[in-house]
Amino acid sequence: MSKNTGPLQPAEPKGLALSSIVIGAVSALLSWPFWILGAGIIGGAVSLVLGIVARRRGQSKRMSLIGIIVGSLAMLSGIIALAYFLSIINSALNDPAFQQQLQELEDQSKKN
Repeated sequence: MSKNTGPLQPAEPKGLALSSIVIGAVSALLSWPFWILGAGIIGGAVSLVLGIVARRRGQSKRMSLIGIIVGSLAMLSGIIALAYFLSIINSALNDPAFQQQLQELEDQSKKN
């Protein structure tokens, strides 16, 4: 015979919390390729908001917290990737050899 411990409890809703984790993880992975620069920042923000909303709606506290952390890390990763990309562009634009090549191209276009 099995013991009856009482009525079955409904499963705790986890949809927003799980979405927050998934979106944050994907955003963190997509933040470093330079052709998808905004993915980390935008996706991380979406993940962060979903995690906060999930927590306020009483969804799984652990999963909501993980979503908030992963979203924050994705945003941070996206910001770092953007800063790195902009520093590469800045150093390339300020390179004397690059400036000389631009000047030569400009001179050639004036001759033609």
